[in-house]
Amino acid sequence: MNELNNAGPRLSVGVTGWRRDDWRGPVYPSSVQEGEWLAYLADPLGLTTVELDETWRREPDPDYFARLMEGAPDGPAFVVRLHQDLSARLRDERGDFLRNQYMIDRFVASLAPLIDAGRLRLVLASFPARLAKSDPAVTHLKWLLERLAPAMPLAMDFGHESWGSPSTFELLKAAKVAWVTTDRPLAAGGPPFTVAVTADDGVIRLLGRSDRWFGATGAQRYDYEYPDHELRQLLEPIRLMRRNAKRVTILFGNGGKGASVANARRLAAMLGADG
Repeated sequence: MNELNNAGPRLSVGVTGWRRDDWRGPVYPSSVQEGEWLAYLADPLGLTTVELDETWRREPDPDYFARLMEGAPDGPAFVVRLHQDLSARLRDERGDFLRNQYMIDRFVASLAPLIDAGRLRLVLASFPARLAKSDPAVTHLKWLLERLAPAMPLAMDFGHESWGSPSTFELLKAAKVAWVTTDRPLAAGGPPFTVAVTADDGVIRLLGRSDRWFGATGAQRYDYEYPDHELRQLLEPIRLMRRNAKRVTILFGNGGKGASVANARRLAAMLGADG
């Protein structure tokens, strides 16, 4: 296992995001101040990992991670979203792929506090749905992985269905980068729900199955709560992943009104009973 990849238990169930106004009440009681929210997710709610969505937009800043840990010294481990300049803003005005070494260096340096504290679970890179697999795209992906994978435990989530192929899995295996198995609304497109373990880490992201997509807001698209029978359907894929990965991280991204937190706790209880 990558020596940087040492945060948290062998199986971790968590959520994407944490600073959400619509979680006031459903998740965070009024007696818990905003500065205590991260710690509250870990104890008493028992969530061991939180994905930091905000790092996709905000400038890389090691002080930001240091402040998060100060507010939750015994709190969850973190999955850090790769900055959009490296995962979404991929081409220049001519359509050529950008090679942003400057942002890579800044992003890598910003992770130092998390790595030093043993709180970095993973870095998540999400390629957008508009990026289909092609020879130039694969070449760019290889360039990116060569510079990121040695410095961090890395996982790739692809938004276009064309990436869900054996050649992609082999590319990720060679780089020791995790494939992200994603459950998403059908209208969102993307690769099918495929359990593939390409590195020490297995990763599952659960974004809901809402039928509201076109014309809907981001919050509406992921406003969904998995019923128990759908959670039970996930147990066998998770068992398969646990047999083939050294660690498994499961993240719920159906955040509306705290549904992701409720689902994460429910699935964790099922997995505990499942053994």
